[in-house]
Amino acid sequence: MMNDVILGIIAAALFIAWLLIPLLVVRYRRIVVPGRYDEIRDQFLRGAPLGETPLPDDPRGKTAAWHYSKLLNPRVEVKDEEEALRLEFWYYHSKERYDAKLRVIIILSGLMLALTGLWIADRLQARGVIV
Repeated sequence: MMNDVILGIIAAALFIAWLLIPLLVVRYRRIVVPGRYDEIRDQFLRGAPLGETPLPDDPRGKTAAWHYSKLLNPRVEVKDEEEALRLEFWYYHSKERYDAKLRVIIILSGLMLALTGLWIADRLQARGVIV
């Protein structure tokens, strides 16, 4: 009876440790990344400082998003700065870029924790804690 309780506690702890990694990644993807996009968008789409009038054809009066878009595609005329910024941000932070890597991490961490659980059980049995 005591053996089952000890092994159950170990199994539960290792299972929680296994779930923790994907949960942290999913939380990051769902909460932190969109919040970071909002911060970047707000900074990049700010216009000229108060009291300054931007010159109509001077690139110094353009937003940071416009300059960022021109760095990526210098010959393309930027029509929608926010859309160009959004597309570029989500290109690097899209779900597809995380999926395969997350699955590998889930599989490898599951295998490592399973082996750890087997090793712990073997050590406990060798020391006579469990029969």
